[in-house]
Order: sequence, then structure tokens, then C-alpha cells
Amino acid sequence: MVRADPLIGSVIAERYRLDRRIASTDISVVYEAADLRAEAPGEAPGEAAERRCAVKILHAAREDVAARCIREAEAMARVANAHVVEALDHGILPSRNVFIAMEFLDGESLSATLEREGPLPWRRVVHLGRQIAEAAAATHAEGIIHRDIKPGNCMRIDRDGDPDFVKLLDFGISRNLDARFPTLTAQGAVLGTPAYMAPELTATGEPSIASDIYSFGATLYQLLTGSLPFTGETLVDYYYHHCYTPLTPPSQRAPEALPEGLEALVLRAMSKAPEGRFPSMIAAIDALDALLPTGERPPPVQVPERVAPARSSGSLEAETITSATPRPAEEVDSSDVDTNVRSPGGLDETPVHETELGDGTPLPFAATRTAATPGMSMPARSSVRGELLLPRSGLLIRGAVLAALVGLFTV
Repeated sequence: MVRADPLIGSVIAERYRLDRRIASTDISVVYEAADLRAEAPGEAPGEAAERRCAVKILHAAREDVAARCIREAEAMARVANAHVVEALDHGILPSRNVFIAMEFLDGESLSATLEREGPLPWRRVVHLGRQIAEAAAATHAEGIIHRDIKPGNCMRIDRDGDPDFVKLLDFGISRNLDARFPTLTAQGAVLGTPAYMAPELTATGEPSIASDIYSFGATLYQLLTGSLPFTGETLVDYYYHHCYTPLTPPSQRAPEALPEGLEALVLRAMSKAPEGRFPSMIAAIDALDALLPTGERPPPVQVPERVAPARSSGSLEAETITSATPRPAEEVDSSDVDTNVRSPGGLDETPVHETELGDGTPLPFAATRTAATPGMSMPARSSVRGELLLPRSGLLIRGAVLAALVGLFTV
């Protein structure tokens, strides 16, 4: 039986009225909401008004997930940049569910734009890419690695007359570079999305500015060609391709001729060795600006530059948010879900599971599992599909066994 979301119309934290469920992910549900204490833009002080916002509510049972959610809010609050989604508030409900209130973005993700329009003209990609790079540079300046840069986490909205204004979303798996901020990720865990992950993460699992730059390059590649740099059916496939398969130049897959400088930019950003990539996002922005005539170049980005440290070997990322035990999904009313209007968080619709807010109101929730695997020196492909022979370790990894150990993943 299909049921409507029971939280619709309720008020949480004595402030946010949940009006519409936008999407759900494996650890959260996101709603379009009204901030009953705020004044809408353009309203005089004291006038009755409701500011629209997005509210993400986390499942209460996972302490690590709750800590990650709070970290997401704090990370967003630290980054003051027009191209980073704004965090308005966060807290813990009586039920122990953590919530984040964020600015509401009325638009669509770049992945939705790609699905509707196909490959984008290169000048448009330069404009979009520069904004993504600026947002990432701002996060790096604050000592934060995003870890999941991809079209699905880049929101395109209409602002200040620009229909291609970009906001970078989803800091839920970000990582602080500064020692004073604790890391919440288990050693060796790899978080991100397999199609955009940097090769070195298969060996070290350590995210860096360089791994964000790789994901940025993969994002540009997809925007230009309409295709992922590499595809695979298993996590091992993605690891293998990112580590060892030569990248097909985007000019061979794009529907229009690309400037040589743009192709060189993408290939450099996606170098398999971290030291072969741009030293910083600011350097990538400079390379993007150089593609345009002098009179068309935007003003320099006003973000402090944080340079990637020299490293000896290269990177890879994978989409994983580990859950304790997979639970059966329960249906909700899909009419409440708008796949074109997305809130901050890079969220894809998934089945939902019910838990409860403190007052007994059920909360939709779903859990999925994924994980990572190692490998560096050139492996031999077995004739058995899904097998990799890794000479460095001498291990034969069978896809079926690996899947049983680490769970399924979704790109």
C-alpha cells in the first residue's frame, strides 16, 4: 500500500514546516520547508513572511551518520562563497534525529541537464566548470576536501540573470585537512562516486586536493561528451579503468570540435598520477580563463589558494555510505517527489524505511552499502568476468566474492 509521507505539514524545531518531500537518500530525507521565523527576501522587517528552505533529516540510529551530518552543516557554514550551498541552521530533534536547514535551490542538477540536453557546448562547459572550480577552491581554502564532485552534486539555478549559475552541494562526506578537526571515516574507507573517483584512493583511501581535481576533470569530461570517462559493471571495473585504462580524449567523443587547450586541461586534471594534475583549483580556473578571449574573461577569483602537497602515487574515489544492516524498504507516495527540483545534498531518490521521530511520527529512511578494494601495479585481466590478478599483492579478487564482502553499489 502506498502512503503519503506522514511528516508533510509538520513543524520541527518549532520553526520549520515541512511542505514537500524532495528526495531521499540512504541516510536522509530532504524536504522543501518554510522557515516560520525568517523574513522572505524583499519583505520589510516585522512583516509576516516565510523563507523557503530545504531541511535534511537524518536517521537517528546511526551515530556516525549523525556526526557526518553535523560535519556537513559546519563545513558549509565555514565556506563563504556564492557557489557553495548556504547552511542556515542545524540541530538535534527530541527524537535524536539530526537536521540541517539549507537554502532552497529551485533548479536542477547538471546530471539532469545532461540527461535532457546531452553534451553541452564547450563555452558553456567552461562557464559551468569555472564556478564548480571556484566552489571547490573555496572549500579547499578552508581545509575541506569535498570528495564527491560530480554533475549530480552541482545545482544549476537562475540567479542574477544567469540561468547557469552553479551551486556545489553535498558536503556529507567531506573531509577536513586540518588536524584540529576530527576525521569520522574509518581508516581505509573510500567515499565518493566510482565513476568520478581518483586512482590513488584505491591504494591509500586518503582524499586530497588532487583527488578533488580528478573528480572535477571527470565532471568536465562528462559535460563535454555526455559520457562518463569510464564505465563498468562492478566496483572493481571502475578501479581498474581509473588506475590502468588510458583515457579516450574528449575530442574523440564530443559532438563539436574542442579547443586543444580545453582537451589538455581535462587530460591534465584526470592524470592518473596526482602530481601530474593541477596543483590547485585556482590553477585550473586560470587554465579555463585562458581559453577565452581577454575581453571575455571574468574577474579573478577572490579565494585564497591552497596547493596540493607533492605525492608519490596516484588516486580513485567510490560512492559509499556504509550502513549497519540493510533493511527492507517501504513504499511512500511518489507524487511527493520532484526529480527536477533538488535541494542541497546531491540526493538521488531511493526506497525508504520507517523509523520514528520522538513523537512517534514515522520517518522515511533507507540504507545501502558499498565499499572499496585495493590495487596499483598493472594487473592482468582474468578470462573470468569480474576477476583481477594484482601482481603487487598476488591476490586474485573475484567479483562475486568481493560483492558478497562489500555489498552492492549504485553509480
